Amino acid sequence: MESKIVAYNSKKSSRALVTLAIGELHLKRWEKFALPSWKIYADKHDLRILVVRDHLIEKESTYWKKPTWQKLLIPFNLQQEFPSVAQMCYLDSDILINPFAPSIFKNTTDMKISSVSLRKNLPFQRDLVLKKLAFLRRKHTDHNYPLDSALFISLDDLYQYHNLPPQNDEFCAGVLLLNVREFSEIMSDWFFKYDSNIKSITNNGDQTHINYHTISGGYFNQLDYKWQAIWSYEIAWRFPFLFNPEFIEEKLVRECIKNILFDNYFLHFASNWTEANLWTSSVIEFTEKEIESQNNFLIYSQKPTTGIPLGYLKPPQ
Repeated sequence: MESKIVAYNSKKSSRALVTLAIGELHLKRWEKFALPSWKIYADKHDLRILVVRDHLIEKESTYWKKPTWQKLLIPFNLQQEFPSVAQMCYLDSDILINPFAPSIFKNTTDMKISSVSLRKNLPFQRDLVLKKLAFLRRKHTDHNYPLDSALFISLDDLYQYHNLPPQNDEFCAGVLLLNVREFSEIMSDWFFKYDSNIKSITNNGDQTHINYHTISGGYFNQLDYKWQAIWSYEIAWRFPFLFNPEFIEEKLVRECIKNILFDNYFLHFASNWTEANLWTSSVIEFTEKEIESQNNFLIYSQKPTTGIPLGYLKPPQ
């Protein structure tokens, strides 16, 4: 029987990038638009790329839920099929990687699950970027989009909505860095606490429940925002014209994606809204000139500056 978890490169490393791409549509989109950047990154840092291509639990099971929940079953299944993998970084399949990014595994803490907060240490004012997002969706995508909704829900209300004790943070479960052995049974237990009747604010997804168990258990380790920049936030803040279909042009979208990637490590196209599907408008490739330019900037950015005046500077005529 064909394995449900498939290796997409020949690396034998104990560290792996892992994603869920169940169903032909999700798999083909990931292979075409995300895999190229993943391969460059994996080759640079000697990482495996492993993909869950089939359900890890039978659909007939009383515990079967929305497929995103199955990320909780990945550590247990890795121990069975890829026992040499000690550390994994789970990534949603709609994440692009900056090929110049450092290895995320330098942030590994064995008894922690590392991820990126959606509430704290953001590079912009959260309330304002959410208001921009709501306003732009209403203006360009759906004239009925509400200007006040659960998009702005407080932490207390978020957890209480799910009948869970409130926690002091919320992270996006699209990036999870962890030790496979330490969390194999723990995360499986979380999965089997809830049957197929579970309801959640994310269309019955796993987000809030994973947050609750991770944070309340003292397992959460916060990563820098660069490890999961949110595309919809980024363009609402930096490139609001991308919400307007009149401005959607392949080259322009590609350049905006590259610009955001160069300032971050992982770029997540989370949500089902129109602007989040722009990652499938063009395959992101990096030319030798772009690679050279980015490397030159990285070298320059690490050099000290003196601020010594050099006289009046003006552009060449």
